Amino acid sequence: MRILRIYPFLPPLPGGMEKHILLLTKEQRRLGCEVIVAFNQGQATAADDTHVLPSFNLRRVKPQVLRDLIFYFFLFIKVAVQGLRFDVVHVHGDWSAFLFGRLVAHITRSKKLVGSLHSVARRGIWSGLYRFVLNGYSLVYATGAQDALYFGSLTERPIRWQHSGIDAMFFGPVEERNRSFDVVSVGSFVPIKNFALIVDIALAMPHLRFLLVGDGPQKGVIEASCRRRGISNVTFAGQLAPAEVAQQLRNARIFLLTSFAEGTPTALLEAMACGLAVVTSRSNDYENLIKPGQNGYVVEGFQTESYVQRIRELLDDENLLREISHRNSEQAIRYGWSEVAKRITEWMRA
Repeated sequence: MRILRIYPFLPPLPGGMEKHILLLTKEQRRLGCEVIVAFNQGQATAADDTHVLPSFNLRRVKPQVLRDLIFYFFLFIKVAVQGLRFDVVHVHGDWSAFLFGRLVAHITRSKKLVGSLHSVARRGIWSGLYRFVLNGYSLVYATGAQDALYFGSLTERPIRWQHSGIDAMFFGPVEERNRSFDVVSVGSFVPIKNFALIVDIALAMPHLRFLLVGDGPQKGVIEASCRRRGISNVTFAGQLAPAEVAQQLRNARIFLLTSFAEGTPTALLEAMACGLAVVTSRSNDYENLIKPGQNGYVVEGFQTESYVQRIRELLDDENLLREISHRNSEQAIRYGWSEVAKRITEWMRA
């Protein structure tokens, strides 16, 4: 099966979608698929990848619809001139990428057009737009369970919920040892991740040690807030390589997520693989992942005390924390990239 995967950005650029695309591509190649990635910035995954406008950084272009228009226009020219043909065109992104992806599938005479929606669905006037752009797709999968239900209500096209997978480096035996940190959170320092709430939680629990992993435009603001308020129990690790993230996760006891909106956070799945209990906001539907008291807790709203209460319940019960640790490590095996890529490939072939 010959697949054209389309998204402007690849690692080493940071981002969950970038990592998703790289690891899915590697796994599908192991399964015997021929995968070519069309991208603008980042590092090619193979010599045959299609580099679109390499000297122009499309990350600087706003809004996203204009960025996608430029990227897909030059991709159209490339695939048309080279006469490329594919069995499957796989588009990653939002509505504008889905719209332009239909033309790429037509030019390349693709047998199937598959889409991956990584962003949170928008309601209201966007319903009609999504309904229109989904037309013509053989299959669409959303990384958030809530989003899959929403898009399923807009179209009769097959809609699936499929989160990202977990890199093999995050799996391993759960070790019984002292941890340097009580609570860890991993993510980009952007407003939607709501790191300010984690700082409030740390202020309310000065006896605990918090570790924040990641970088982004708000990191300096959050660090300054800690200094101004005299919060000394928060450590900022900055951007780390995946292997270092895995090491830091194993060095903590609870994974904390306070986002306003998410798909299914890969960092949460990776934390489960490392044997951490999770405390997360209801930033999407996590019913199939997290059972209260079995994997951790999903917290309603964004009140500091609600999160403090759940963290305290877990840390005060060592037996419960140990049970959750082993359960999450075993459960996460089902979410590894080898299983996820196999499922997506089967959908493409069906």
